[in-house]
Amino acid sequence: MWKPLGLIQGLDKTGLVNTSPLRNFMTEYFNKRGYEFKRKVSFLGVDASTGNTLRFNETLSDNDKINAAMTSSAIPTAFEDQ
Repeated sequence: MWKPLGLIQGLDKTGLVNTSPLRNFMTEYFNKRGYEFKRKVSFLGVDASTGNTLRFNETLSDNDKINAAMTSSAIPTAFEDQ
């Protein structure tokens, strides 16, 4: 949640929930264990402005792998736009 007002403070942001802690956790995790996937993977997201699906796979850059994982689990307006 946003500090100090939680969801209320999120009304003035791009999302109601602060996703920085999740991004920091994922970055730290991958930095320790490496960004290479041992298997083929696919992430699917939806562009909220067009409704088009976006498909991501293991060939992404390291930072884009984190973005794809976060995008595939995001709920528009609820989670901060990164």
